[in-house]
Amino acid sequence: MAGKTKLMLTGLWCLAVLAGCGGGDVTSPPNAVDTAPPAVPVDIQGEIIEAQVIVHWAPNTTDADLVGYMVYRANGTRVATMCPAPIDQTWYVDENPMVGENVYRVSAVDANDNQSAMATVTVTVDDSPTQGYDLASLDY
Repeated sequence: MAGKTKLMLTGLWCLAVLAGCGGGDVTSPPNAVDTAPPAVPVDIQGEIIEAQVIVHWAPNTTDADLVGYMVYRANGTRVATMCPAPIDQTWYVDENPMVGENVYRVSAVDANDNQSAMATVTVTVDDSPTQGYDLASLDY
């Protein structure tokens, strides 16, 4: 292939084309779609209080378009979504935890339905009675 030059481009390139219909009318480029997931929840903890499991984590302060958090629970091979839609608080009360090892996973969700990787905490529930605590006094 003598006389031909190959151009190899590396990196991220963006091409914008502005089209007009005469008279100075110009169409705008489409808005970029956010596909970046929010930050993973941090400082996730779980504790048993009054036979309930309280899972809590630090608030996400880095993503302006954060909608909330999804909470999941796995017990053995069974995985359950604990809330049908993202919740806006940074805690979740599982009123009916399974006896045994409960693995809670929390992800952050943004306005474009991008979901972060999951933060995980494991809480083991036995069938013995627990001491009473006032749930209203907890500040999460």
